[in-house]
Amino acid sequence: KVFGSLERGLDKMKNMLTPRKRLNSCDGPVTVTGKGLCNVSSTSHHNPDAVLNELTRALMFKGIACQQKGYILRGKITDPSGLAKLSFELEVVRIPNLNVVGIRRKRLKGDAWCYKKVCEEVLRMTAAGGQRE
Repeated sequence: KVFGSLERGLDKMKNMLTPRKRLNSCDGPVTVTGKGLCNVSSTSHHNPDAVLNELTRALMFKGIACQQKGYILRGKITDPSGLAKLSFELEVVRIPNLNVVGIRRKRLKGDAWCYKKVCEEVLRMTAAGGQRE
């Protein structure tokens, strides 16, 4: 019994002193290679903040409520009753081979067809917004 409590105390101390990986660091967007390139659309931009601003603007223009956490935008479309009809994530990532910034798409909940249409339109608006500058 004494050794068990001593081990638990040492485990707590070890966990407290072990550094944790931060998923959304302030260093910049995640770099993707290999299998991570699945569901990633490349852009012509080199600045991840500009891409993030264009994505936010396009989602707001479409009337899609979004939350930003680091370089991840989580969008949600609700039906008139207030239930979530579609929920998805758009993450700004860095593609090292092409030296450009990309957008990773991920459907969290909802109809795949609706997700496809929304993503196509948002990405089209984002690309058009980047060419205007």
